Amino acid sequence: MLRFGPRSFVVLACVLLAAPSPASLPEAAPNTNRKAAGRLSHDTLFVSLEARPALWRPDEQESPPVEIQAFSEAGGAPSIPGPLLRVREGATIVATIRNSVPDSTLVVHGFLPHPAAKDDTIQVKAGAERTVTFSAGAKGTYAYWATTTGAPTMVDRGGRDATLGGALVVDPARGPIAEDRIFVITQIDLDGDSTKPKPNYERFQVAINGRAWPHTERLSYTQGDSVRMRWVNTGFEFHPMHLHGFYFRIDSRSGGLADTLYSLAERRMVVTERINPGTTMSMTWVPERPGNWLMHCHIFAHVEPDLLYPFPGDTLPHFASPTGMHPMAMSGLILGIQVKPRAGYVATAPVARRTVRMVIGHLPFLVDASPAISVAFGDTATFGRTSGPHDVPVPTLYLTKDEPVRIWVVNHLPTPTAVHWHGIELESYYDGVPGWSGMGKHLEPMIAAGDSFEVQMTPPRAGTFIYHSHMENGHDLAAGLYGALVVQDPATRDTAKEIILLAGGGDPPLYRSVYLNGSLTPAPRALTVGVTYRVRAIDIAENFGVNGVLTHSARPVQWKRVAKDGFDLPETARTTGDAAFTLMVGETADFEFTPTQPGDYFLELVRGTGVVNRQLWRVSAPKKP
Repeated sequence: MLRFGPRSFVVLACVLLAAPSPASLPEAAPNTNRKAAGRLSHDTLFVSLEARPALWRPDEQESPPVEIQAFSEAGGAPSIPGPLLRVREGATIVATIRNSVPDSTLVVHGFLPHPAAKDDTIQVKAGAERTVTFSAGAKGTYAYWATTTGAPTMVDRGGRDATLGGALVVDPARGPIAEDRIFVITQIDLDGDSTKPKPNYERFQVAINGRAWPHTERLSYTQGDSVRMRWVNTGFEFHPMHLHGFYFRIDSRSGGLADTLYSLAERRMVVTERINPGTTMSMTWVPERPGNWLMHCHIFAHVEPDLLYPFPGDTLPHFASPTGMHPMAMSGLILGIQVKPRAGYVATAPVARRTVRMVIGHLPFLVDASPAISVAFGDTATFGRTSGPHDVPVPTLYLTKDEPVRIWVVNHLPTPTAVHWHGIELESYYDGVPGWSGMGKHLEPMIAAGDSFEVQMTPPRAGTFIYHSHMENGHDLAAGLYGALVVQDPATRDTAKEIILLAGGGDPPLYRSVYLNGSLTPAPRALTVGVTYRVRAIDIAENFGVNGVLTHSARPVQWKRVAKDGFDLPETARTTGDAAFTLMVGETADFEFTPTQPGDYFLELVRGTGVVNRQLWRVSAPKKP
């Protein structure tokens, strides 16, 4: 139950605040979330927050500041995200909130005991203060946020008030607190306003702890460290967060009002995890191999280099970066992670390797207005049309668990390229991010036009992975530089009993460009009653998630969930249910499906309320001996 203090409805003498000019606004500082706000007295935290207009430079000085609203501690500078609130379980929080945003009513969410059955809010008029007292509730990772536009949920909030938010962390009631890092995702989408003086342009910005790559904080660890992270999404979109080179363990997930802390038996290992608006996750991972690595959102629009500059069509010219573009030409939701070798580290000794030749080239047609790109494997790799008029060959790369391999990537494109081996545990130098992957001065180069690059790896586990472009130029990925990467266990491999469902393509409104295995009209698949098939579902579309459903006689059939991102699910999650899936960009999922009746089955990919691709599965009775 919320309890309001004696200053709850105090209105300052000046009822309506005078709107400050942009030139007089303070700049919001990035908040690394290393220091908790407020004053702790015994088991009570006293904190005073102020919502106020401010200027924000997520890319430091590389483009003009954007006018937003931000929280600050009373008397302090505004920050993005807002001040960190962190207490132990059982503590009481006394929060005084002041609204210094002119002509607004501030509506604050998240200041309530957790878990909660429903949301509750605090409303503060312009120029007023309110004090609220509440129990911190159960341990976990939560978000607080506010709006001055009346947005009922975070999904509805993308304007200048979308930067009003921060993390609320409740630690265990007693005992040591493990060292961790807290990362808050912020997102705005502002339309240009022709009624205001120039410069005035649309701004879409995403940031981690107030900064966009390449200005985000660099993280440094030593090989073998235990790394704990908490992620809080105060944005209005999904963010599938992908870690290069390693798996991370999901320790908890919050839906906003409650945080679910998983038991050891329930914790999943993943390389990509979607964080919905208003939700959080806590994770643990161990960097076993030294080098440079990334953790980033896998939606292209959230890491593209254009985030550094005004959108196309703006009245302002593009700004020249005084620091220069990072070699890999990305921006937005990216963390750079540098892992130092432990004492006595010795590089892997050379071993004999099987050789695979991978050739990248153009096809003689367009995909989503870009020249189509295809991949072929083998010494006699050639390029040409497939069965459909706009199909793009996306051959599956099959590797074998524990078998050393060298992949010669040959670039027949007229432009440089690079390939990332998504989900594969390999040495940093071969990870596929030009100018970053590697260690010290030994960094992976771009593969120049007409050149090649040798990739070495020894896949340590069987599973479903992805190879795809990591040249974030807005063309290669949507145009076809992607495919399934399947690592097989030599004891159980049987390609006749596996089904790959690879979703790819470009942006809406070209919804018909959701390709299934490189085709808009995929060929039917033949199955047999009683045979168990491994279904490998993958989403490597440029910017969107996909839903899939398998039906027979217009009803979903049943299958068993067995793996996520190439890692077997814990027994508690290996459940049988409706044959359906939801994947975001960069996620894979494996299922076991045993058809029980002959007939026509339909695998459908769905975007919104419409079917965007469909494949017929013809199931026959087993042949009599």
